[in-house]
Amino acid sequence: MAPRAKRLLMLQENRLDSRAAETFRRIKEAWGVRIVGRTAVFDHFNGIKAGNGDFTYKQRAGRPPEIDQQGLNATETSPSLTTCMLSDDPGCRYTAVENFLHQKWSKD
Repeated sequence: MAPRAKRLLMLQENRLDSRAAETFRRIKEAWGVRIVGRTAVFDHFNGIKAGNGDFTYKQRAGRPPEIDQQGLNATETSPSLTTCMLSDDPGCRYTAVENFLHQKWSKD
């Protein structure tokens, strides 16, 4: 089951005045034990009670990568550079370089 479908199902159950425990039991009986965790159901119900009915996916808040744009723009002049080589120049992790390049090239 897709995450969006799970969220909508829990939102619908909340609108029907079901309790979180009842919702968890119904989901478990209908789709199996591993489809959604008990904590996830209770967290969604608590979020709805707190007034947060918007459960769209939000990118995790974390420390943004500190990337030197000039170093990353070197990919256009030297496309043979690897992500590990590029991460040495700006002094950041290669995964941050990969994420930046993925975002940059997927927009084009």
